[in-house]
Amino acid sequence: MEKHRGEIVEEIFRKSGYSLSRLAKDMMISRNTVYNRFKDPNLSLDFIQELGDIIRYDFAQVFPEIEKDPAEEKQRYVRRQVADFLALEGKHVRLMERYDSLMSFLLQLSNKNDLNTLRQEILEFLEENRKEIKFLGAR
Repeated sequence: MEKHRGEIVEEIFRKSGYSLSRLAKDMMISRNTVYNRFKDPNLSLDFIQELGDIIRYDFAQVFPEIEKDPAEEKQRYVRRQVADFLALEGKHVRLMERYDSLMSFLLQLSNKNDLNTLRQEILEFLEENRKEIKFLGAR
C-alpha cells in the first residue's frame, strides 16, 4: 500500500507546533492551499522538503526517496540561517525604534513638566551609552 504523503506530512507538521498561518505565510501560499496539499496522497517531494526546511524537520527519515544532495543541503542550511538572521535583525530594528521613541517621549515629558532632574539623568544616560546605542542602530 502506498503512503499517503499529504497525511504523513500533515501529522508531522501538526506535532511540530508550527502555526498553519505562519507556514502559509513563509511558503507564500494561502492556508487553503496548505490544506489542499495535505489532502494530496502524492504530495510533491519538493513541497515536502520546503515544508521540512521551514519547520526544521528532515523528511528523508520518512520518505527515503528524497535524495540528499550535499550541495543542496548546504544551500538550504545557508538560506535558513540567512532567513533567521534577517528575522532577528528586523526584531532588533523594531526594538531600537521603540527604544528611541521611549527616550524621546521621556525627554518631552520631562521638558513639559519641568522635571530637570529626570531630564538631566536621561541626557547623561544617553551620552554615556551613545556609542553603544549608535552601534546598535539607533538614530
